[in-house]
Amino acid sequence: MNFFGTRWTKKEFITIALVAACVVYGMVYSYLHYPLYVFLSQFALVAAAVAALIAALSLKYTRDTVRPFLTFGGTVNLGGSREKRTLAFPITNTGSMPADDVRLRIDPFGIDEEIGLENASKRYKSLCDEKNEDNQEALVLFPNQTWQHVLNLDLTTENNKKWWAWLLNGNIKLRITILYRSLGRKHKTIQTLAFDELSLSKDGKKLHGLSVKPQSWA
Repeated sequence: MNFFGTRWTKKEFITIALVAACVVYGMVYSYLHYPLYVFLSQFALVAAAVAALIAALSLKYTRDTVRPFLTFGGTVNLGGSREKRTLAFPITNTGSMPADDVRLRIDPFGIDEEIGLENASKRYKSLCDEKNEDNQEALVLFPNQTWQHVLNLDLTTENNKKWWAWLLNGNIKLRITILYRSLGRKHKTIQTLAFDELSLSKDGKKLHGLSVKPQSWA
C-alpha cells in the first residue's frame, strides 16, 4: 500500500488503524467518566505519544523518498560490428541521493521459463557477475546521472550467435538486477524485459524491451 508517498505493508496499516481507534475510544471514555483534570492529563500523554508517532512516520517517509532510485529505461543501445556486438544498458539515478557501490546483474531466461525475483535460469548463465570490476566509474551514481553498462558479445562463437538470434526472435527475456547502497542501506531494483520482432529499431542501433513481471524497487 502507498499512502502520502510512503510505502506501507498491510500489517503496518492495520496496526496503525487499530491503535488510532483505541486512542479515540479511550479519550471519549475518559471524557465521559472521569474528572476534567484526569482527562486533561491523559490528553497530554496522548498528545506526546502522537507527536512521537508523527516523528517516526516522518522518518519513515524520509527514508522511503529521500534516497536514490536506480532504474533501467528499457532500451538497449547497440554498437560494434556484425561479429563483435556491444550491448549498452543505460542505468539512471532518478532519486535525490547518490547511490554507492552500484552493481549490475543481467540474467537471460527462456521465454517459457518461470522468472522470479531471485531464481536462476536453468538454460542460461548470467551475462555479468555484479562486480563491475571493469567499470569503476559506476560505483557511485549521482542524482540525474546515467551510466551505461556495456556488454561485449562475440558473435563468432556458435553459442553467442544462437543466443543473439534467440534474443532478437523474442525467445529470451532479460532480468536486470541493480544492487546499490545509500547511507548504509541496501537497495535493489529488478526489471524484466521481453522482446519481439519489433524490438530492433530500423537503424539497428537500439533494442526496445517490453516490461514484464517481475518488477521491483526496494
